[in-house]
Amino acid sequence: MKLIHFAPKCAGKTVITTKVGNKTFKTNVTVYKYANPISSIKIGSTTISGSKFAKTDKIYLSYDKYAGKNINIKFNTKKGWYSCYTTVKDKKGNSVENDIREDDNNSNLFKGVRVQGGKGNYILNIVFENGKNKGVETLSIVFK
Repeated sequence: MKLIHFAPKCAGKTVITTKVGNKTFKTNVTVYKYANPISSIKIGSTTISGSKFAKTDKIYLSYDKYAGKNINIKFNTKKGWYSCYTTVKDKKGNSVENDIREDDNNSNLFKGVRVQGGKGNYILNIVFENGKNKGVETLSIVFK
């Protein structure tokens, strides 16, 4: 199975046409305007207001403050949103190994986040889904 990624220019509806061999497939796609899925996030002992994600899906934090430490990340989602998973990437987009695990009793708590790899080279992505419209948002925390 192959995945197709695309970068929409704006919110709205469109039809994506793909061709595999001599077969053509059309898929209706709805792109939603960005919506902030969280009301707050706590990284280690630092609480960050969800308003920091009001207009952007990316924030920057000090690498030196968190480097080499095992920290927990806890967030409060807005109504209708839930977390799906996390990924860690370097600045080139390559996956970075990490021991992040979701807490068994709290799906909004990720444990074992270990910031490493150098300034700007550790990007934590948290993927959220809206239960109502199935919209997906990825919030990125860049440690630089």
